[in-house]
Amino acid sequence: MKPTILMVDDEADYSTIIGSWLESQHDFHSFTSGEDFLRALPIFSPDLVILDVYLPGSDGYELCRRLHAVPGLESVPVLFLTGSKRVEDYHRGMVAGGNSYLMKPVSRPQLLAEIARLLPQPSMQEDGSGD
Repeated sequence: MKPTILMVDDEADYSTIIGSWLESQHDFHSFTSGEDFLRALPIFSPDLVILDVYLPGSDGYELCRRLHAVPGLESVPVLFLTGSKRVEDYHRGMVAGGNSYLMKPVSRPQLLAEIARLLPQPSMQEDGSGD
């Protein structure tokens, strides 16, 4: 089963690019507003969430806090992906419950490596060899 990744970014073109990088290995869904993302949470059980910092309405920090307030989603990793290079924004993201912070423009290898680092690894299953 593919891991589910939800992304919130008000730049639809950017979400389309990221989705093209992720959709072959992940169940990817993007939203252009925090409100749409919050409405979709009961439908999806995300394994990872990618949030832009600056969004209309609720910003990425608020969405991170609200995500982690949902029972069962308290430990979902959050990757902030933003154009902001301000140290204060990085700090605010970590305080809000983020696990990682990457700056736009991000390269495909950088994003994929960070997602691999953040996603929970599947538990080792017995191979049936009897060893």
